[in-house]
Amino acid sequence: MTKVKIYLHILFLCLSGSVILNAQDDSLIADNYFSGLEKMVAVRETIWKQVQTANSISEYDVNRQIILKKDNTVDTFYTLYPKERTLLHFWTGNYTALLNEIKEKRDFHHEKYNRKYTKNKNYRLLIYYGQDTLLTGLIDRTYSIRTELANRISASDMPNEEKDLLLIYLEAILAYKDLSRFEPDTVIVRSKRYVQSNPAAEYTAYVKNTLLLDYRKSAFGIGGGFFSGFTGLTGDLENLFSGGIPMGANISLSVYNISLLMNVVGTPAITKKSFYYHGIWGDGKGTNITTSELCLGYNVINNEQIKLTPYAGMMNSDFTSARIQDNDTDLDSVDVLNMNIFPMYSVGLNLEWKFRYLKSYSTYKDIFKARLNKTYWYLKLRAGYGFQLNDDFILAQHNNNTAFRIHGSGYYIQIGIGTFTTLTRRNRYHTEQ
Repeated sequence: MTKVKIYLHILFLCLSGSVILNAQDDSLIADNYFSGLEKMVAVRETIWKQVQTANSISEYDVNRQIILKKDNTVDTFYTLYPKERTLLHFWTGNYTALLNEIKEKRDFHHEKYNRKYTKNKNYRLLIYYGQDTLLTGLIDRTYSIRTELANRISASDMPNEEKDLLLIYLEAILAYKDLSRFEPDTVIVRSKRYVQSNPAAEYTAYVKNTLLLDYRKSAFGIGGGFFSGFTGLTGDLENLFSGGIPMGANISLSVYNISLLMNVVGTPAITKKSFYYHGIWGDGKGTNITTSELCLGYNVINNEQIKLTPYAGMMNSDFTSARIQDNDTDLDSVDVLNMNIFPMYSVGLNLEWKFRYLKSYSTYKDIFKARLNKTYWYLKLRAGYGFQLNDDFILAQHNNNTAFRIHGSGYYIQIGIGTFTTLTRRNRYHTEQ
């Protein structure tokens, strides 16, 4: 028993020592890890100071990595984001690295390219400290000296094909953070010139599919909105009903300058007198007038500020009222009275003022699409007239077997707000592989 106790005691001491050593190792790893982060922060701060005060920077700082070794494990801290490294290659004149990036066909304007680095355990990006300071500042400084950088590229001993490519690449990469100041025409003109001059070059497919996002305006557009205003009645309709304030919605589809207009308007009204049509419509009873229109229009004026569209088409007017039978409050006794007037015809005019274009870019692709994709908000003035062609419109038989004849029309002046977008299509030539 004594030997067993001795063995157990020795085993306990060994296990305790192992735990202590492991704890020390873990502490060492943690210390090394945080030491690496501190060094990484220092490297980024050094680069940022150089970017602020100079037009060139040390290649050593750009390529510097912090590697901490513990046994057979290696923790690598990449001090720069891919986009930061790309911009600094322009600063250092490392054009070979830039051409290698293009050969890899990196989708530099897509956020997924950055996110995949954070998911790889071998990459420790500094994503929570100084992220925007260096990247945004670097783009600002690069933008301010882009002419000097372009002159360096032009003066290099590279082939003209590669010079032209890097000049396009520089303009495109600057669009990452500040899309609003990016001019797509510069890239489009240079890219088209490059493709025409180098149809079979090594980088032509990359230019056509990644840099030159050339779109053409589609013939189709779609929009919609809401409106309200004034509606008036004439003839027998004016004698029977008194209308209120209408509320309506519209959808418009356009092909070139031809528009298909669909409007639905609801107007509360009350009866002015009692009359019989499939039941007694009592005096002063609430009524709802629903008017629907399907019209064709033509844009006689359609510029950046104004769109003027006369239109004509068919109209349907539906008058609905509820009547509760005398001395009965049971809901089952409610009669829904309806009077429908169809066909009616509609003519009118839409005047739209385009007061705001949507130019909020979220991706590199949006910049090119926005040149033709004219999405805008508008204020609309709408005026029209709905009428019957026959003088006496026979609705049905009256209760005394005489025809219930009614004649009337409606007119409206309304204002509204809505949005409209013209669709775009990618130029197929530039998407060929």
